[in-house]
Amino acid sequence: MKAGEVIAETIEKQLAHVRERRAGVESRGQMVITTSGTLVTLQLAFVTVVAPDRATVSTIPRVFLGLSLVAFLGAAVFGVLTNLPRAWSEMDPESLKPLVAQQRLWDAVEEKARRQVAKAQLAVLTASMSLVRKMSRRLTAAIVSEVIGMAMLAIAILLIMLKR
Repeated sequence: MKAGEVIAETIEKQLAHVRERRAGVESRGQMVITTSGTLVTLQLAFVTVVAPDRATVSTIPRVFLGLSLVAFLGAAVFGVLTNLPRAWSEMDPESLKPLVAQQRLWDAVEEKARRQVAKAQLAVLTASMSLVRKMSRRLTAAIVSEVIGMAMLAIAILLIMLKR
C-alpha cells in the first residue's frame, strides 16, 4: 500500500468517526430535552401533591424550586441548540465538477484522483470537526444545567419534607 493510500484511508476513517460522533451528540441533545421536560413534569406533580396550597411551602424551598425550573429550561434550550439544523460540510458538487469534466484528469493515474478526493475530504473533516466541537460544548452546558436543576430540585424536596 502506498503512502497516499494510507493517508486517504486515514482521512476517510476520521470522517466516518466525526459523523458517528455528531450523531451521538445529536442523540444525547434530544435526550436532555426529553429528560428536562420529564423532570419539570415530575416537579410540578410533586408540588401539586405535597403542597397544593402555595402558602404551605416556605420561601426558601420555593426559591430552589424556581431555580430548578430555570435550570431545566436552560438545559432544554441548550439541548435544542445542540440540534439546531445546520448546513453540514460535505463535498461540494461544484468542486467535484472539474474532476469529472476534464478528460485529462479523468484519464489520470489513480493516485492523482485519490489526492484530489483526499483534499476535499480533509476540508469536510476540518469543518465537521469544528461543528461537532460547538455541538459538544452546547451539550455539555445542557447536561450541567440539568444536573444543577436536579440538585436544586432535590434540595427543595428535602426542605419541604423536613418541614413536615
